[in-house]
Amino acid sequence: MKKIFYSCFNFSFGDSGGVISNTVKHTGDATASSYGWAIMTLQDALSAYNLDYIDAPFYTNHDMGRAAEHYFSEYSASQTKMAQALNLLMSGNSFPYYGEELGMKGFGRDENKRAPMYWSDDADCLSLCDGPADMEDFDMNFASYEEQSTDGDSILRFVTQTIRLRNAYPVIARGTEVLEETLSLPMYSIVVLI
Repeated sequence: MKKIFYSCFNFSFGDSGGVISNTVKHTGDATASSYGWAIMTLQDALSAYNLDYIDAPFYTNHDMGRAAEHYFSEYSASQTKMAQALNLLMSGNSFPYYGEELGMKGFGRDENKRAPMYWSDDADCLSLCDGPADMEDFDMNFASYEEQSTDGDSILRFVTQTIRLRNAYPVIARGTEVLEETLSLPMYSIVVLI
């Protein structure tokens, strides 16, 4: 009897050693082409079980260090945005972990990974919750929600616009990827949704 599944979390693309982070950091042989091939390989594997599958991509979750921790260069904001785009523009139901839209930090002990949403720099600002009791004190790399919400070039604005784009074009979430070689060079590839 063949088991049918409709969706499963896409672990190979997430975390600091996953396809997305390796592609953004160009770790080892990771390139845009290898990202495209990883999508195609996953699509082929999932469709072998069920042609109506729905992928469930995510980049981080409550058991992993937050994505902004992966990038330390002067381009960390751009890298954080690119990683969010690679995640949010994959087909399937995307599952962003809260705070990723701000580039929040949180690494090491579990309590740090579950830091409360960074609404404001104002110490008197009421948050929806306090952080876990054993959470360490640490500074964020990027501004709070309050500041980023008025900055047209912020990570928050980029993620919000990417989600709007995803929602405006349902083919992004429900399309089928096809890898097309471009410029006659194997290192340049694009993923086309059909």
